[in-house]
Amino acid sequence: MTVLPVEPGVDKRFLAEFVRRAGLLGIDVATVCRNHGLANPLDAPGERAPLAVVSRLYEAVERALQTPEFIYFIVSSWSESSHTLTQLAQCCRTVGEAMRLICRYSAVATDVCTARLLESGPGYRLQLEANSQVYVSPIQIEAVLFATVRQILLRTEAVSGLTVHFSHAPRFEEDRYFRYFGCRVLFRQAGNELVFGRAVHDLSLEGADTARADYYAGILKRYESLLLAQGELPQRVQKLFIQRMAFGEPDQSDIAACLNLSTRSLHRQLQSQGTGFRELAESARLAVAQRELVTGNRPMQEIALMLGYSDRRAFYRAFRRWTGVTPSHWREGQGE
Repeated sequence: MTVLPVEPGVDKRFLAEFVRRAGLLGIDVATVCRNHGLANPLDAPGERAPLAVVSRLYEAVERALQTPEFIYFIVSSWSESSHTLTQLAQCCRTVGEAMRLICRYSAVATDVCTARLLESGPGYRLQLEANSQVYVSPIQIEAVLFATVRQILLRTEAVSGLTVHFSHAPRFEEDRYFRYFGCRVLFRQAGNELVFGRAVHDLSLEGADTARADYYAGILKRYESLLLAQGELPQRVQKLFIQRMAFGEPDQSDIAACLNLSTRSLHRQLQSQGTGFRELAESARLAVAQRELVTGNRPMQEIALMLGYSDRRAFYRAFRRWTGVTPSHWREGQGE
C-alpha cells in the first residue's frame, strides 16, 4: 500500500485571514493576482486553495509592497488579535504544549511544511520540512517559525533561550531579523528549525484555560475530520498517521475518532479495502524514512526517533524488512 497523491493545499479560512491582513497594508490580493498572471487561490473550487499558487502569491505580494518584511507585520497583527493561533496558545499550560498544539493546527490548515518536535540532547528542536511536491517560498517558512516564536514571546520571557535556523539566505538585513525574533537567527543552515533547551520547553504559561483547551481540541478534531474527508480511507489514515508521528506514537483510536469512526469500524472498512492499520502505519513510516534518507542529511538515530523507534537498531531491522536492504545502502543507492 502506497501513499496516494493529493494536491497540496491551504485551508481557505486560513488564507482568507492572510488576504484580509494584506488588505490592511494596502494590498488587494485579487489585483496582485491579475497583475502577476496568477489564479486567485480563493477562487479555487472546494475548501482548499492549491499551495503552488499560494506560494507564488506570497512573493507577488512582497513585490507589490516592495517590502520583504511584510509577513512579519501580518504575523504580529495576528498575535495581537483573536487569531486562532493566539487562542490555541492561550489554552496551554507549558511552552512545549503550546508548540505541539500550534503545529497540529498548522498541519491541517496548510501543507506548507511538516513540523516535528524532537528531543535533541539536553534540549529540543522544532523542525520544519518544506513540502517537496511543490515550490514553497522562504517567506512561508519564516512566517511559521515567527508565529511560533511570537506566541512564546507574548507569554514568557524565554525568547532569549531560543535559536532560529533557516536553510535559505537572509531576505533582508540580518540585524532586522534579530529585532523581530528577539533571539539568534542563523542562515544557510542544514534545515529550518527552532532550537531551545528543556527549561524553555517545560516553562509554565500563566493563564492556561483548561475549558478553552477542551473547546479548541474539539474544534480541531472536527476540523481534521472535515479536511480528511478528501480521498480514499487508506490515504486519509496514512496522512493522519504521518501528522501524529511528530508528537509520539500515533494512536489508532484517536485516528479513528478524527475520521468519525469507531476503532472497530475503521478496522472493518480498511479490511474491506484489502489493508489494515498496521500495514498502513508501516507504509507511512517507510514513505517518511525514504524521504528523509533522500532529501535530508539527518543522522540515522534522529530518523529512527522521528519514526517512533527507540534506537537505530530497531529502525534498521524494520527498514530491512520493508526493503531488503539497510537504510545506509538505500541512501547510497538513492532507492535503486
